[in-house]
Amino acid sequence: MLEGEVGRDFAAQLQAATNGHLLTYGFVGDRDFYNSRSPIASVEDLAGLKVRVPKNQGMIDTYEEFGAAPIPLPWADTPTALQTGTVEGEDNGTSFIKSQKFYEIMPYFTVLEHFTYFSPLFASDRVMNKLDESQRVAEMRAAAEKGCYPPT
Repeated sequence: MLEGEVGRDFAAQLQAATNGHLLTYGFVGDRDFYNSRSPIASVEDLAGLKVRVPKNQGMIDTYEEFGAAPIPLPWADTPTALQTGTVEGEDNGTSFIKSQKFYEIMPYFTVLEHFTYFSPLFASDRVMNKLDESQRVAEMRAAAEKGCYPPT
């Protein structure tokens, strides 16, 4: 989506609204899942599972489609909610799950990669307007080569 029409439209809308040039996206990571109830081998295993989600409608809708019971909670409440059973599962990047030692309270880990997140790289009009055409072309080429999912 980022490389196609949707991504190009988003970049154009963003530039019109902010004068920021979206150069590329850098891959940050995928979200994986951990829970206290059972191993997740299929989407059916998520049925009824109380899952902590951020207050993000896309994530709420996704988990509802998976058959889970999404519970929007602020991040600060999440560790306690996991420990007390208010929620039975959650998702994060794998490195974060490991660094926060959630495996100590959530015995089941599943590589789902159901959400992927990116970090956009922007340049302002002020910067871009200082460049001549050949420099702008070189800047965009470098962004496309070094980033992932560049807007084209």
